[in-house]
Amino acid sequence: MAKLFVWAKNTGLMEESSYLGFLVPFGLLILGAAKLLGTDAVLAVFIAAAVFGQIIPRRDEQREDKVDDAVNRFFLLPIFILLGLALPFSGWAALG
Repeated sequence: MAKLFVWAKNTGLMEESSYLGFLVPFGLLILGAAKLLGTDAVLAVFIAAAVFGQIIPRRDEQREDKVDDAVNRFFLLPIFILLGLALPFSGWAALG
């Protein structure tokens, strides 16, 4: 899949865009396929992402770091804050 992505990008069949728009549907596809096959779906997505990361060119990774930083700032940080607010700290304290 990654080689197809690189080929489409190099031949001009695909516009310059973030990998995020490609990787989210790709991850969902792998997740669904692994569930249908009855395997560990999260592990399958992790392995697919690791293989994809080894195939894409390094120059593209440097550009994606900027997009990654923006996603981390605007999405992940608020999610972790909300998760932290929802944790049952009083219940854990009562357990000792």
